[in-house]
Amino acid sequence: MPSMQKVQKSGAVYSGYLLPWREGETMRLTGSIGHVYTYKSCPSSCLYAFDFANGTMFDVVAAKAGTVKYAVWKYENGDPSNANYIVLEDTTTTPTTYQIYLHLAHDSIPTELRREGAKVVQGQFIGKADDTGYSTGHHLHFHVHTNPDSYWGKSVDIVFDDVTVNGGRPRLCSEAKAYPELGDECMPEDKYVSKNGDSELPTGGISSPVAGTIIKAPTVNVTGWMKDDVAVASGQLYFKYGAQK
Repeated sequence: MPSMQKVQKSGAVYSGYLLPWREGETMRLTGSIGHVYTYKSCPSSCLYAFDFANGTMFDVVAAKAGTVKYAVWKYENGDPSNANYIVLEDTTTTPTTYQIYLHLAHDSIPTELRREGAKVVQGQFIGKADDTGYSTGHHLHFHVHTNPDSYWGKSVDIVFDDVTVNGGRPRLCSEAKAYPELGDECMPEDKYVSKNGDSELPTGGISSPVAGTIIKAPTVNVTGWMKDDVAVASGQLYFKYGAQK
């Protein structure tokens, strides 16, 4: 099975992700391709999965925007048999992808995110890392898959915009040395710093014409504003015209 997973590379690479913890904080990578080649915790599905830890129950934030597909929060911290997790559906990719955040702490998923369809923006707090389920210590397991029928699926190749090695793919130094064909670069002491700081939805509005203005001219000039806590790349104006009931 490890050899099968190794050769199943479609060539598709999914981007737009940021490391799933708060901006400026440092976590240690505790495993990536090791899921398949060394400790083999999920050798048939985790070639592109990542484990992160710093010895604490750190805040987990969304690596990319999406909507809640699954959320489990009821199991007690340290439960060795059952894991808490949240899965975010991302319809901006083809096919639709699903981000799984595994081993979360009991009751740490925010109340508003405990329902299917709840919107999540990149950088938003979604839970705390713990060791619920098949785990030997506080850490976050993260990977992306394309299976719409389960919280779990075979990982797909993703890159993080804030990771500077291997084109955006974190690797343990021991992994880079042992399997250089899958990425021969690593960060000192296996430590990675997040730049995931976008935690507010973008907003905007129309300044002119003012609400209630009746437009009779064949053209109209519209002015407005847009705001985001990180940056605004572009905006789009939506309008309706004609008789309204």
